[in-house]
Amino acid sequence: MVEYEDFVETINIKSYEHLIDMLQGNSPNFREKYIFRGLGSVKHKLKPSALRKDKNGEYIINDYIDSRFCLMWFKPPIDYLKDGIITMEEYDSYKSEESISYSLDKYGNRISNSGEELCAVYSDKEFQFKRELYVLLKFLNWADRTGLKISANNKIRELIHENIKYKLDGHEEWPHKDFFEIISLAQHYGVPTEALDWSYDYKVSLYFATRNILDDNEDDCILWAFNHDFMEKNIFPNLTFPYKLHFYRPEYYTNPNLRAQKGLFTFMVNENYEIDERPFDEILVDDMINNIRINDNGDEFVGIYGLGHFRVPETEKLFYKFIIPGKLKHEILNELYVEGYSEDYLFPGYMGVVLGIENKVKLDDYVNSLGNPIESNILMKFSKNEIKAISKNKKYLFRKKGFKREIDKIFIYSNDFQYVIGYFDVGKVIKNSIEFLWDSFKENSTLSETEFYNYFKNYEYGFAIKINNLVLFNYPIKISNLKLKSKYTFISRFDKKLNFLLNFE
Repeated sequence: MVEYEDFVETINIKSYEHLIDMLQGNSPNFREKYIFRGLGSVKHKLKPSALRKDKNGEYIINDYIDSRFCLMWFKPPIDYLKDGIITMEEYDSYKSEESISYSLDKYGNRISNSGEELCAVYSDKEFQFKRELYVLLKFLNWADRTGLKISANNKIRELIHENIKYKLDGHEEWPHKDFFEIISLAQHYGVPTEALDWSYDYKVSLYFATRNILDDNEDDCILWAFNHDFMEKNIFPNLTFPYKLHFYRPEYYTNPNLRAQKGLFTFMVNENYEIDERPFDEILVDDMINNIRINDNGDEFVGIYGLGHFRVPETEKLFYKFIIPGKLKHEILNELYVEGYSEDYLFPGYMGVVLGIENKVKLDDYVNSLGNPIESNILMKFSKNEIKAISKNKKYLFRKKGFKREIDKIFIYSNDFQYVIGYFDVGKVIKNSIEFLWDSFKENSTLSETEFYNYFKNYEYGFAIKINNLVLFNYPIKISNLKLKSKYTFISRFDKKLNFLLNFE
């Protein structure tokens, strides 16, 4: 029996390195097949902003609608029922009303007829469509009259004075493709729409998942990965999905922010004129499951056998849901800053620079409030196997075997990108047994003697390094551009994530 978990895999992340391993080592072309979306809290769902509600249960889009918004609600004629625009249940409820029409405010509350209704609506979906169109046209009008570039065709520009009397002809869908560009622009700048924004770059989405730590939001967060490649190649028109899924990438040249963020949007177009409150992932998975068929061999697949179909994915999931603990947010955000994924890059322009300066201070203050994890004495520990690997010069790359002389600096670098991100100033290096190291470092150790021995009980000996300072560069420096002294050693740990470059006097 196929279930939700057959399409969506949830992974609880243990560390930043674990997350990167999952993203970079999941499959050969994982980052090409998937698009990403970051949510700042596990409480948030994959729902477009136009359908989100506040704590009082009201749609947040109402915050963008003024009080003069008023519509006339009509009981639909029998033709609407025949055409399939409304359901029998809806029609029965309309017939029970005493009056044939009444006025609604922006919340959908019935009010006295004012004579100033903007237009008439005949269903909940149409009422929602008019709300969205009202806000969208207000955005278009205000942005255009301030001289901002707006990509909109003549059909839409004719509506520029908030003319929400515009109707979709017949069974035409909403959101309609003619509005995709203006909806994408409005969504990118915070206007509630029926678009979901994604990024081709997982680090951009990680930024949006973790940045609310700067506002002291320590909720666990989510990085979603959606297999757009699978959907684009395998959805056939004969499948009985009540929705059409559209991927849309706006014109990058008109929006430097979107270009920097490598953004795109998905639209779930509703053909049934109904409001669906389910999250994006549930809609897709439920409709997949509803299209499950079984062939003559008893194999399950999605689709209509002999016409268009695809099998339930085994090696590739439709979604990956990476749950990131709140305690890792600051670490991940700091790593993103080091790699250049800060506001000055993601929001090109003077405002992005100012935000970057402000938020880096916030992040530093937050980290300092936790207590500085960089101690004055740090033990660099190696397992027995690692020590053997060092002696055989296999798992490590040594430019100089061993280090008997005092180390000047320990540079921290990324092996994947060959960039140095900072360094420690070093005092002395001690290589000896764990007992010796405890005697030497117990006065400054953050562990008790029992904790110390329990933690290092599997190690015979290691290196203890006294450091004086930690310096992180504002921007990473390529190793080839770093002026090093003649004697130095590269050390790459087995996980290939903890990397040091030892620089000698």
